[in-house]
Amino acid sequence: TTRAIALATAECLQADVQTRLIEFVRRGGKLLLYGRFPVQDLEGNRSTLLQEALGVHLAGLKQGSATYFPSLKGVGWASAEPEVRVWQLRPFKADNSDPFLNLVQSDLSAGALIPLGRGHVAVVTTEIPLHLPLWRGLLARMGARPKVTHDCSYGGILLNRLRDDHGQRFISLINLDAEEKLVHIEEGPANLFDDRIYLAPRKAKLLPINVEIGGVRFVRATTEIGAVADRSVRFRQTAMPEWVEVRGSVRVEGPATVESLDHDVSRIRIEAGRGTVVIRQ
Repeated sequence: TTRAIALATAECLQADVQTRLIEFVRRGGKLLLYGRFPVQDLEGNRSTLLQEALGVHLAGLKQGSATYFPSLKGVGWASAEPEVRVWQLRPFKADNSDPFLNLVQSDLSAGALIPLGRGHVAVVTTEIPLHLPLWRGLLARMGARPKVTHDCSYGGILLNRLRDDHGQRFISLINLDAEEKLVHIEEGPANLFDDRIYLAPRKAKLLPINVEIGGVRFVRATTEIGAVADRSVRFRQTAMPEWVEVRGSVRVEGPATVESLDHDVSRIRIEAGRGTVVIRQ
């Protein structure tokens, strides 16, 4: 398993935290530093342990204005990235690095991979747009490939998974944008759900996988649980047809139909709408 930490940074970071991050990377960890590079502690005292360990030489702050327009371009493995305007950055050089974002018309970097011990650090010292090929390429270079992914080409989805000691899982999806989306959810090469998952604008879903709740064993579901009672579970309708797979015999109340699948599994197809469907043991 790849151990990786993504840290949004400010100029202040306590020395003991810097030390622990350095040791984490030296033992084989992967670290993403995104934002201002830390150069002092929380009391404003100089603290440059990370800077010295990585051999980073910081240039002065570059600030956009009415007459100056700092821009970045992809280099090396990120050379396909288009030139992009940024408002503010603190570019740098590093003694032993693999730059992937450079400040236009200079030899300074705003993004680079830096090896340290058995691990390496990705340093990005400005805010950059969400260009999925760049971020996916960077994570792949770090060896930090996500276990669960979606296929929305323009992003805007926060995807996570939750798991307990008994193998019960939930897939968490948050649509950060103001438009609806239909996405496939993949775990490695496998599609977790047969159909695309519908996400309403600026809404979230928490989808159960192999979860026993309310006395019912749920295999998968494309919509989320609305409420749980003794021996029953209520699922929400959405603007699109949804389905819930259950193991064993159940009773269904509401606008839904039941079809039998293999191995004692039934699929309950829920009609589009604004109500709920109750599944009872």
